Amino acid sequence: MIKLVRIALLGAALLIAVLAFFGIRDFSRSPYTGIQHHSFVIQGIDPDGPNRSLPLKPGDRIVAVGGVRARNLNHLNDLVSSDRALGPLQFTIARGDSTFSVKVESTAQPPDRLARKLAFLIVGFTFLFVGFVVAVKRTDILGVLFAINCFIFSFIVTERPVTSVAFLQIGGELIYDFLFIFLPAFFLHFFLLFPGKDIESGTRRSR
Repeated sequence: MIKLVRIALLGAALLIAVLAFFGIRDFSRSPYTGIQHHSFVIQGIDPDGPNRSLPLKPGDRIVAVGGVRARNLNHLNDLVSSDRALGPLQFTIARGDSTFSVKVESTAQPPDRLARKLAFLIVGFTFLFVGFVVAVKRTDILGVLFAINCFIFSFIVTERPVTSVAFLQIGGELIYDFLFIFLPAFFLHFFLLFPGKDIESGTRRSR
């Protein structure tokens, strides 16, 4: 059983690496609006961004882009990122019980945002590498749990590619939520077993 799990983990590591590579590529090509939001709810607008003069307030909700209602965050990213020409986008905004439209300008991603995402990519690949080495060298449950934790951290801190396929958009969100919810369980399970009963007391490895 452990052997099958280790094989699945190595496959997952390769998949995460591929997704992260294409994810950072799509991010670097995506337009930047400067509108900061969390789960569609606007938190603020970058004062140095292209939309600093828009009449938007914290608490406003993004409903649609270009007349297309956003199903989830991945769909919203696809609607925004599809504008590779960096032209204006029509956002439908909800405020209280009313809705209105605003023209949102976009620019290329600022260098500092791109540098931050690249830093996260390096961190994610580091987690992948360490988890991969441990999964190969250590075949017990501790090695498996350590690798799982590393791969979950890597998946969370890296970007995923933008897709227009509804099934993949929803699936990506579900996988992200699943891993985020169960990360504490895997983390706790590892430390409940660590360092392992097979380590003799008083040895260097025990310390």
